[in-house]
Amino acid sequence: MTQRLLVAVAALAAAALVGASPASAQYFGRNKVQYRAFDFKVIKTAHFDIYFYDQEREAALDAARMVERAYARLSRILQHEFRERKPIILYASHTDFQQTNTLPFFIDEGTGGVTESLKNRVILPFTGSYADFEHVLTHELVHAFQYDIIFRRGVISEASPFATRLPLWFMEGMAEYLSLGRIDALTAAWLRDAALAGYLRSIDEMNRRDDYLSYRFGQSLWAYIGSKWGDEVVGVLLQKAPRVGIERAFQSTLGITLQELNDEWMAAVRQTYLPQVAEFQRPDHFARRLTHHEKLDDPWFLAPAISPDGQKMAFLSQRDGFFFDLWLADARTGEIKRKLIEAARDPDFESLRYLTSSAAFSPDGRYLAFAAQIGGQDALYIMDVERKTIRKKLRFDLNGITNPSWSPDGTRLVFTGLDGGISDLFITDLDGNLQRLTNDRYADLLPAWSPDGSVIAFSTDRGEQTDFDRLRYGNLRVALYHLESGEIELLPHQDVGKNLNPVWSPDGRSLVWVSDRTGTNNLYLFDLDTKGFYRITDVLSGVIGITQLSPVLSWSKDGRLLFLYFEQAGYNIYAVEDPRGLERVAVADLPAEAAPAPVAGNIAAPAAPSAEERSAEPDSSRTRGFIASYYRDGDQFRPSAHLPDTPVTEGPVSVIALLDSADLALPDTSDFEIRDYAVKFTPDIVGRPTIGAQVGGYYGNGIYGGSYIALSDMLGNHNILLAGNVNGSFSDATFFAGYSFLRTRANFGVAMEQVPFYRYVTGGLLGIERDGQQEPAWVDVFDRDVIRTAQAMIAYPFSTFRRLELGVSGTSITRDRLVRGYTARTGSRVDEDFRLFDAAFVQPVAALVFDNSLFGATGPIYGRRYRLQASRTLGEYTFSEFLLDFRNYWNWKRRVVFASRLIGLVRTGQDADWFAVYWGGPYFLRGYDGNSFDVDSDECRELAAGSVSRCPVRDQLIGSSAAIMNLELRFPIITELQIGFLGNFPPVDAVAFFDGGMAWDNRVCLQQDLTQPDDCRLGAWRDVTVVWDRKPGQDPFLVREPLFSYGFGLRFNIFYTVLRLDYAFPLNRPDRSGRFSVSFGPSF
Repeated sequence: MTQRLLVAVAALAAAALVGASPASAQYFGRNKVQYRAFDFKVIKTAHFDIYFYDQEREAALDAARMVERAYARLSRILQHEFRERKPIILYASHTDFQQTNTLPFFIDEGTGGVTESLKNRVILPFTGSYADFEHVLTHELVHAFQYDIIFRRGVISEASPFATRLPLWFMEGMAEYLSLGRIDALTAAWLRDAALAGYLRSIDEMNRRDDYLSYRFGQSLWAYIGSKWGDEVVGVLLQKAPRVGIERAFQSTLGITLQELNDEWMAAVRQTYLPQVAEFQRPDHFARRLTHHEKLDDPWFLAPAISPDGQKMAFLSQRDGFFFDLWLADARTGEIKRKLIEAARDPDFESLRYLTSSAAFSPDGRYLAFAAQIGGQDALYIMDVERKTIRKKLRFDLNGITNPSWSPDGTRLVFTGLDGGISDLFITDLDGNLQRLTNDRYADLLPAWSPDGSVIAFSTDRGEQTDFDRLRYGNLRVALYHLESGEIELLPHQDVGKNLNPVWSPDGRSLVWVSDRTGTNNLYLFDLDTKGFYRITDVLSGVIGITQLSPVLSWSKDGRLLFLYFEQAGYNIYAVEDPRGLERVAVADLPAEAAPAPVAGNIAAPAAPSAEERSAEPDSSRTRGFIASYYRDGDQFRPSAHLPDTPVTEGPVSVIALLDSADLALPDTSDFEIRDYAVKFTPDIVGRPTIGAQVGGYYGNGIYGGSYIALSDMLGNHNILLAGNVNGSFSDATFFAGYSFLRTRANFGVAMEQVPFYRYVTGGLLGIERDGQQEPAWVDVFDRDVIRTAQAMIAYPFSTFRRLELGVSGTSITRDRLVRGYTARTGSRVDEDFRLFDAAFVQPVAALVFDNSLFGATGPIYGRRYRLQASRTLGEYTFSEFLLDFRNYWNWKRRVVFASRLIGLVRTGQDADWFAVYWGGPYFLRGYDGNSFDVDSDECRELAAGSVSRCPVRDQLIGSSAAIMNLELRFPIITELQIGFLGNFPPVDAVAFFDGGMAWDNRVCLQQDLTQPDDCRLGAWRDVTVVWDRKPGQDPFLVREPLFSYGFGLRFNIFYTVLRLDYAFPLNRPDRSGRFSVSFGPSF
């Protein structure tokens, strides 16, 4: 049994090193597929190593300049400078980003970038908009500062890691505020809606919740602090909070308690936004709501697309599950017709780009065009809506595809394509012949083809304000691309705000788009004949999607316009019959406010600096004590925050002023050094080593201790894990060494390990042989099995959900008899080892694995997973093994889960029965735990009378083959609970279960003999029979039947595991009384 368990552990260890995803180390799991082997290079700047590949070279050089500028800004605000170079790893698109090996987890589409603390790496993709990318880059760089400050202070090593964890509102809210410098239209929409709907959270509530609301409310809180106490206080609080705690840091710095700060901030939010409720329109005053997001946890409805006749609409929503699927509905009533595409469960539709893209109906309404991720890139799909079939799948050599729009004749489509991290406009016909319209660094987004086919409207940052030499970007404006001449015309009256998502009127004489020029995203109409520009809505929270660049509009030929509206912390689709009939307010009559003002404190924020002030250096008095950084300037050096010949200027630090200072510490590329990437291993985790020694004593001399270390290269393509534990001698040591190579699609790994197992045989006054004579001694006798394994495995993922695993392992087993003690007469030490046997075998294995499941707080809650595996041993043990493990999770309304599992394991061959396993217990057949049986109890004695086993009711679950069925009904009973000073109560799920199964061997041993290689007396093997219903009087040990149990349990999500409490009623035990068990790990 112990040896079989070791084989299982060894197989999992190999999978951990070479699996296609982090979860593949867990036997199941989705695959992080490396569709491309990226050839990285490194740009070395003053403070950073920028990792990039050739396709994104132009954008990467600009990013290197951006990050140095961002560093100069943040080092001044946070009063901190780096002592070590920081790595920035760039990807040309989100699809490429999802393939990164720097992060062990699967990256969702909603993740715009990550800063991890082990190597303090910043990893992020380009988005197609430099302004948007620099916002994310600065946000992540704030996290790099936060980690550097926390770890440099030695906080983690001085205290519990749980004590140093700063809440999400503190970390993410600060990062968002310092990357924007204000409350933007997106956060303003959340604040208005929260104030109106009553879900604005206090600081105490945000401390207990780590979700998206803490981003937005945290940003608002930091904006309030900056406006009242000055932005320099942000850095002071970051320096103090990890050392003394948030409460003391805020009180000592601001002079008020955290509760007083909370009361002030919440009052300011309500005073700012609640009076606006009466000033703004509700969308149902001029439009009809078609979807039903009415409370916080209702599904969202995104990216509306209306058919030309105005009768149908397509949209993205997670209305019946957890993923954003493509739906078809009646555009008049909102009634759902059917689901068109399931995303994130099918390898053809790994993602529908719900953040950045929408579908589009063909001019005749028959077809629907949309972008979806497949096989490491985006494809453009053409679907027959009525037949629900894919007619075309167009793939291009581009990093990303978003927002297709049909030509009026239905033969071509225009879309935004990402190439090297930069967005441009492309046209394709239905055969995939691609034409490029733009080729520059400007953002070219959300194209819309005019009804007459001559012009394409789109959003862009072109204009006089954009200067790529200074990396200064103008606001997004709507422009027209004239197909005949190739000229681009910027429409007038757009000097303020973001202007996005233009859609054409049926006659092509006007455009409607979304602008936040007054601080709220509203609909604006532009008349192409008169050049008049008008606001036509004045809504409360905003016509806005998840991000500022998300598509939110669609206008049909019959005149109806669909728009997305944010309310109740979610998104609904509204329809207005004729937007040109709405009340118009000329833009000239609107207040010129580019963005909502921050929720202010009692004093005004510092005024915006002049051009001269914008290039001022950081206040050197505030960074004294830190190591400064410098740029070479001819034969001299200058501080990184100085421009050449720029005078030092004193004054208060303002985030918005620093963000507006485009020239602050902006380097050129002449001094950048570009190198090829070289693999260099550095530690990720090092276990605290222990060491000790013993001299003399009952077990003799020996050295004891152990440690572990995990190493990897900067890109995570090469990984090494070393672990060891010495227990006196090499034969008693446990060690593991493994290497994995993850750079290519086929992942490869090798590993070696040794594990000793001990079994107590006997003890007492025994005769031992000394110099050919028997001598009495007080001794203990042990058997030691030392199992050494070397293994190699390759995993080839076909998609995110399916992979093939091939592996081979060689195993050596040695058994020694150990005698330890003292002689009875002389007291001399007895320390003798006898080799009982050696054995070795090789085991090739192949497995097909599928997994599209989704995890909840305590286990999988949706999807399906299976594993088909076959193996064969060759050598001194010969047998074949076949495994089927199938699991399904049916979810009802995102709360109740019906989970089922079927395991079938069959071993055949002459040595198959040597590797038996006990199948009872909390992980397989509950109510039959091995430690719940007492061989002296009635249930064991009654059946043992006619059996060769001392407890056949227990031992019938020992077998080298098994069939197990588990059914569970899972539902949450506590999702969030605060218990006074105890803090948050972890999520708790309840389960009701029914288990059934049986185990068997081809034959069993009637009498053990530990001196034999197979532990069985010669001639004592007997065949086992499997029946459905065992007859009275038949030996349960030799005649096996299925066993069943039912019961209930609780699952607690605690720390980094799941505590499982089960109470089971075994139906095949004589008394059928309940049995309680405790175990750990997620539900199956």
